[in-house]
Amino acid sequence: MDFSNFISPGEAIKYMLDKRSWTQEDFAQIISISPKHANELIKNKKPLSLELIIDISDAFSFDEEARQGFIKLYTNYRVKTIDASNDNLVKSKAELFGKYPISEMIKKGWMEKTNDYNSLIEQCKKVLNIDSIQAIDSLNYNLYFRKSDNGNFEDTNAKIWRKVAETKAQKVTVPEYNKQALELLLSKVNEYTVRNKGVSEFLNDLQLTGVKFIHLSHLSKTYMDGAAFKSGNTPIIALTGRYDRLDNFWFTISHEISHVLRHLINENDFFADDSFNSDEKDEKEKEANEMASSALKSKEILQWFRNFYGYLPKEEVLNCSRTLKIHPSSIVGILAFNKKTSFATIHRFKASVEDKIPDKYKMG
Repeated sequence: MDFSNFISPGEAIKYMLDKRSWTQEDFAQIISISPKHANELIKNKKPLSLELIIDISDAFSFDEEARQGFIKLYTNYRVKTIDASNDNLVKSKAELFGKYPISEMIKKGWMEKTNDYNSLIEQCKKVLNIDSIQAIDSLNYNLYFRKSDNGNFEDTNAKIWRKVAETKAQKVTVPEYNKQALELLLSKVNEYTVRNKGVSEFLNDLQLTGVKFIHLSHLSKTYMDGAAFKSGNTPIIALTGRYDRLDNFWFTISHEISHVLRHLINENDFFADDSFNSDEKDEKEKEANEMASSALKSKEILQWFRNFYGYLPKEEVLNCSRTLKIHPSSIVGILAFNKKTSFATIHRFKASVEDKIPDKYKMG
């Protein structure tokens, strides 16, 4: 039997019932279903299971060719019906997940897991504070990012990360930005590094200068340690915690403060930093490195250890720490940054920072 002339399996079933002068009740009794179910099959209101397809084939004495023809008719009809009823939602969701880091945003708790496409869209709009999902493609920042040695940097992920950071920073309240207060704070950063609660005290004092601080984990292929940007007239510094090292925290935050003081002019400016390098060629990054290094006593540290570059005696590091009022891990970090010792040496003096950042700053 040729099923190519039928539009739906229900139409084919009705044709075959009429051909045999069977009623729907006859059909229901033969294949052991209720009359209501039989009516729903004829009206294409119920899907067919494999078992039902076999029963229908047997009821109408289909040979193998006819059975395959009926299966093909049913499959094609269902595909068209699902496409029409879902308005291609599966395809739309696949495009959404393929274009944007939706899965990663869900894992980070920025969005809730759901199978509903419209709910995903609404959550995206809320967490990014945008009116439509298409607005992501229209984001246009003056992005300053040195891509280091990797060529996999994902511009879209960086833009999304900044929008999330901006949205979450709205929860933070700070006074009006005071540049002079921030300059003074940076000049004393070394003293905070040796205090028992230096990290939390510094972050509190940073916000008193009118700079918002948040801790927000990075998205894949952004490779960011930290970033500086503005929302209105308010500077925002965001660290990602990509490296759980105290020395990295102090250098990164000093570097971002330097950007705020010297380079952050427009709300569109976006400084994203990765893999600080003493051989930096970009003028803005070079200046931020120099300011951070100066605040962390780089010149004094290099002078102190000029005779110890081959090996750093622990007691000498501790003596330097007490004299210059700077944490041992930052001392070794500065020496490694200036290529006077191996970064492997940092592990001898490594200190964690994750547990020192108060929870109120952690945004996911």
